[in-house]
Amino acid sequence: MTGDIATTIQKAREHSIGDLLRRCAHRHPNKTAVICGDVGWTFAEMDATCNRLGRGLLGLGVGKGDRVAVLSRNSHAFAAVRFAVARIGAILVPINFMLNPDEINFILANSGAKLLAVGPDFVDARCAARFILWRSHSPAFSRAPSRPKCRSSNPPRSS
Repeated sequence: MTGDIATTIQKAREHSIGDLLRRCAHRHPNKTAVICGDVGWTFAEMDATCNRLGRGLLGLGVGKGDRVAVLSRNSHAFAAVRFAVARIGAILVPINFMLNPDEINFILANSGAKLLAVGPDFVDARCAARFILWRSHSPAFSRAPSRPKCRSSNPPRSS
């Protein structure tokens, strides 16, 4: 009996959060997986979304063991990023949106994050375009000499 438990534990350790979603999508494709405001996804829809996000992250050069920082409110999009990051073997670095800019900068500077995903509440479209352009010109996501200057209409709250 001890061997059965050890085998069960070993099999459980071989599965990631991304695998959990894939299994749920296979077993219950039309069952509701998440509801956030007016958005609702079935397990099949969420699985497909996470596959697209995972391919996008891989296309940006994010791979197994890389860290992906996320500054976002809790939402369906945050959940999808969480599953996509796990699915490709990367590591999520969640950043509390209530932190002040200095605290956020500290986490980014010390986490080893290769990419920062930002929710729509924390960046305006002009700043997002400049940030994406800045990151795309930074070889292999290395630290660029300077970051774009952006003023958000809704900056993170200072403590």
